[in-house]
Amino acid sequence: MSNKDFVKGAIYGHIIGEAVGFPLKNISVAPKHFDMYGTSTYPKGSYGDASSMMLCTLAAINECRSISVEDILDMLQDWYVGGFLTIDGDCIEIKTNVSQALTNYTNGFPPDRCGINEESQNNNAALLRTLPIALFCSCKSIDDFVENIHQAAKITNPQHDNQVCCVLYGLLVRNMLLDKKEKIFELLEDYYKTKKQKEYSLVLKNILTWRNSNSMKGTENVIDSFWSSWSAFSNSQDNFSGCLENAVKFGNSCDDTCSLAGALSGLRVGFNNLPEEWIGSLRLSFEASDEIDKFVALLKN
Repeated sequence: MSNKDFVKGAIYGHIIGEAVGFPLKNISVAPKHFDMYGTSTYPKGSYGDASSMMLCTLAAINECRSISVEDILDMLQDWYVGGFLTIDGDCIEIKTNVSQALTNYTNGFPPDRCGINEESQNNNAALLRTLPIALFCSCKSIDDFVENIHQAAKITNPQHDNQVCCVLYGLLVRNMLLDKKEKIFELLEDYYKTKKQKEYSLVLKNILTWRNSNSMKGTENVIDSFWSSWSAFSNSQDNFSGCLENAVKFGNSCDDTCSLAGALSGLRVGFNNLPEEWIGSLRLSFEASDEIDKFVALLKN
């Protein structure tokens, strides 16, 4: 398979993941038969903010062929206000810190000051937008790679541990896409030491040791979300359906966990190995499908 198939697999894996997890989030008992379902409000194949934010980031990259935080914010604003790249032309859900960041941007705040720097808002909104940035920047220098992800994270989540989680997730994507065997924690530790960014080095160590005193629960907390999605993927690396089933078992915000894990699994197995029925069930607009195709073609070039 070509890189084109793996890139497309990652993007569709992200969206399928949310469509599978969307009806199942916060439920107490999972269905006996694992599949993609709908709800009383939204039919099978629906997705919410996780995939819409990812698609808006992807569309912004298509627009300027680079990482521009202003363009990302503009696209997110079009999503929030006008339903850009949604299932029915409406923004059906949005995290509080994202809506506040977009309000700040509309009110003239500079992009790096739009995010809400409060621990209560230290969620996975930026993490859910990281995939297209990591794919696009995968062949750039490590300096450009890290800085682009840092800056993109800050527009909604300026917390240091949030930025670091986004870079770690991005490095997982980079490793798989380029078939690298780099140890991402060691690579990032060396980077922060070289740049003398002590606050980031400390946060990186805290993220690494987080699992020693915490259990993964699939919540919106950015560190929990990062580790939960990595666990769901790593325990079923070559089984896309199994990966999503692992993510759903965490409960809570399993739609987000499924999105993040599904992207990794889709990148691993490629688009042609994703379940055809689930691909066909996605409620993707022509506009959304077109943006995906443009992005895949852009990376091919």
